[in-house]
Amino acid sequence: MKIRNAVKKYYLAVPFSSAMVLSASFPAFASSTGTSAGTITDMLGIFSQLFAWILDEGATLLTWMLDKPILMISMGLFFCGAIIAFLMRIYHSV
Repeated sequence: MKIRNAVKKYYLAVPFSSAMVLSASFPAFASSTGTSAGTITDMLGIFSQLFAWILDEGATLLTWMLDKPILMISMGLFFCGAIIAFLMRIYHSV
């Protein structure tokens, strides 16, 4: 009854049905034949590859941004503002 009232009141029919379809399809992906459960070592290897890719692409993006003065100024302003906001938060908490 609560779900029906929520759908009527907040018009959540599409997101709710999408969530139900996705949650119903996950067991099909998890139970495919020929896959192993995986170990911590496998997960660490995958994480290492992912982290290396993130670092590589981040370096590529950073070199591209440093070649563009307007992007470097805007990002520098953002980081300076973040540092000042962080210091102000510390200062006001004491």
